Amino acid sequence: MRGRGRLFFEFYPAAPRGPPQRGRRQTPSSGCSRTWFAMGVSDKRDISRFLECNPVMIDAKEVSAAHRARYFWGNLPGMNRLVKERPLTAMINDKLDLQDCLEHGRTAKFGKVRTITTRSNSIKQGKDQHFPVYMNEKEDILWCTEMERVFGFPVHYTDVSNMSRLARQRLLGRSWSVPVIRHLFAPLKEYFACV
Repeated sequence: MRGRGRLFFEFYPAAPRGPPQRGRRQTPSSGCSRTWFAMGVSDKRDISRFLECNPVMIDAKEVSAAHRARYFWGNLPGMNRLVKERPLTAMINDKLDLQDCLEHGRTAKFGKVRTITTRSNSIKQGKDQHFPVYMNEKEDILWCTEMERVFGFPVHYTDVSNMSRLARQRLLGRSWSVPVIRHLFAPLKEYFACV
């Protein structure tokens, strides 16, 4: 396995094996793993074979101001029905347009940004590598608070331990889009209401 798909196997969480401990209630376990959309076909096939299920592809563009297509594998209740029966829909508080995520006095050049990753140049848009924001008639980068809004986090969520702007972007670039996770976990509410 080559590329980033191999990281799945290096960091796959080891689930406890064997019978449940004495005196403990046995509960079903669920899980969810995510990888980036542009991974190789063979890597995707290997992960699917390992987990014994096919992935669900979800793009955050339907519920956020960013394109963020990702594959999700898991055994969450209703996960494989999500795309067909429960389409990804935005909630009233979801910020769907980049302008809604910006601070006062800043203007979005684009409606949505490309996928924000751990790399600083991922903020640049298009083939011409333009910054996505105008401020004082000049192109500007996205501020950390604006990136947090794009991902669905509260403002200053990553503002801890004197982290630099780049460290905060790296943290966000590794994170999951909050509205997408809300969508994936929504069936758990119905599932646990029945248990």
